Amino acid sequence: MFYGSAALLTYRRVPLWNIGMFPVPVSLVRAFKSVWQNYTPALEVLGLLELFRKMVNESIRIGLANNASSLRKLSLLSYNQLAQYDSPSCY
Repeated sequence: MFYGSAALLTYRRVPLWNIGMFPVPVSLVRAFKSVWQNYTPALEVLGLLELFRKMVNESIRIGLANNASSLRKLSLLSYNQLAQYDSPSCY
């Protein structure tokens, strides 16, 4: 994972592949703004990011094991297992 002191943020238009009956060609997707931002995260933020990564990976494992094809099904299957993580309750 990249937790360096500088990050490149790129804003771009995302194509809507089917607007009505006409597909949008890929050539219309262009970056229009890039910004460098220096940021060194605090240890608390790094800890939260690591915890979030573990929770996402666990959710993916649960979803694949149970063939979950919707967010609702994944939520119902993974809610109890994710309670073992010591994450802030507001999240």
